[in-house]
Amino acid sequence: TTEAMGILDTLSGKYITRQDIFVRDKGICHICNLPTDPAKWSLEHLIPRSKGGKHTTDNVAVSHWECNRRKNTIGPAQLRLF
Repeated sequence: TTEAMGILDTLSGKYITRQDIFVRDKGICHICNLPTDPAKWSLEHLIPRSKGGKHTTDNVAVSHWECNRRKNTIGPAQLRLF
């Protein structure tokens, strides 16, 4: 699958890693705005894959696993887009 190749960078067309997203987001959870543990964080899809969201850099962000789990399908991640 293309997901195994990494996350598609929508600007360059190249695949990047989860670590690249962590660095881009400075390790800050986009839901609660607090730092995450570099060894324990979640890659959040802003528009859920189940709702047609893509596995691309403009649709993923760093989050705490707990924050990601607690939000609903439509929650803070989608609000960030508006």
